[in-house]
Amino acid sequence: WSNIVRATYRHEDGGQPLTPVACGIDSGWNTKDTYDFCAKHPGVIPLKGASSDLGSNGYRLVRLDDNRHSADGQLLMHVGTDFWETDLQTRLDDKLANEPGSFTLSADSVSDIEFLAQLCNGVLKDSVDSRGNAKLLWMKKDENIPNDFRDAARYGLCLGRAWLEQNEGQFPQRTQNTRPASAVVYSGEQRPDGRGWHD
Repeated sequence: WSNIVRATYRHEDGGQPLTPVACGIDSGWNTKDTYDFCAKHPGVIPLKGASSDLGSNGYRLVRLDDNRHSADGQLLMHVGTDFWETDLQTRLDDKLANEPGSFTLSADSVSDIEFLAQLCNGVLKDSVDSRGNAKLLWMKKDENIPNDFRDAARYGLCLGRAWLEQNEGQFPQRTQNTRPASAVVYSGEQRPDGRGWHD
């Protein structure tokens, strides 16, 4: 809670740091503890992948009928797997940098090979669904590479859309950087001739 969900994150433009306005946690593993954690922390919602069509938004919010939580029940977000796999892959394949709908990553992710391998580990293949019907299904390109980061990206895109719709399309506000760039430049530990700065 404190070191991830309520943390502040440096923004490259030097403006006010970013703080998450919403957070989703995959409830497919350790479901009870995930629900309990989400019920105790505002702005945190459990997520669950859904193989069925959830409409044009690719998600559905439902209330769980569960006596462990408030009278209103725990809110759960069903995330349409096919919808968001297609959306993510379109962003990766077809959108250019800074184009509306493009996928933006932090600068540090450029050298994170594990992250990039997982993000790109999805492909639409001919397969057979749970009823034995032939169908195009999203699958891993390489079964030896996990897809946890790809799942996180899909869930983040879905959560972002839901947040905007629940907030009448208004993006969270952030103070822009109005300070000039610092004139102080780091010049190393020594003078150009090799002497220390205090010698």
